[in-house]
Amino acid sequence: MTNSTVKHEGKSNVETAFSVRQVSQMLEKTKSYADQAVRRKEKLFLAVAALLVLGFALSFSVFVVSFNDYKAVVREEIDAMKQKDFSLEASIEETNGKINRAFEEIKKSLSEISDKISQISTEEKGALTGLLLPQLDTSFKSYMDYRTITCVSSDQYALQRQAYTNKLGLRKIDDYYCVALGTYYSSKCGDTFKICTDNGNEFLVIVADVKDDRHTDDSNMYVPLPNGNANVIEFVVDTPAMSNRVALLGDISGYEQFSGNIVKIERV
Repeated sequence: MTNSTVKHEGKSNVETAFSVRQVSQMLEKTKSYADQAVRRKEKLFLAVAALLVLGFALSFSVFVVSFNDYKAVVREEIDAMKQKDFSLEASIEETNGKINRAFEEIKKSLSEISDKISQISTEEKGALTGLLLPQLDTSFKSYMDYRTITCVSSDQYALQRQAYTNKLGLRKIDDYYCVALGTYYSSKCGDTFKICTDNGNEFLVIVADVKDDRHTDDSNMYVPLPNGNANVIEFVVDTPAMSNRVALLGDISGYEQFSGNIVKIERV
């Protein structure tokens, strides 16, 4: 039972005591009237009157006590509901505030990331979004004639049986140029990649041969060149069908659409 209930009960008890005193006074008066009635031979009438007064007084006292108790309980319930509503409203406002602050932090972080990405160079973007590349000049792109692949049971040989020679003398399977890569990028014939260069050239390649680790650098990314540059990619070609100029260069970058430093290699 709460303190408020005790207070209400205390008030009810006082009111009850007050009502009892009134009844006692009525009884005293009734007794006086009864004595007089005896003398007047009206005893029966006054007795009935006294009982009626007593019954009314007791009923009124019980009603007052019950009504006060009921009001106290109802008041307690209303106060409790108001408190719950206030607490719930405060909790909702606090949660909404936290959510809004979290969204603001996310937006701020995304904006900062976007600003940093916009400041990254093309070569750095290639390293971030694709496979790693040597931090060297990679513009040189060597070639090998497909006829040097002679093991008929090899995957390399099987792929060349599917390939064709295009007008530049380069071997292709569908839209993919046949190339050889180091094992850092792939050790499995048939893997496909997209190559991007720093002057905007893009072309698709398929691994038609895998470079021997003995011929590549420690990371198996490229073949070191005498001038310190890196030969990352080696095209498979049909030499007689090539441009004489490009064949003499020994560099497929002699074809403009394949020129430039490699800035991105990604799987497709």
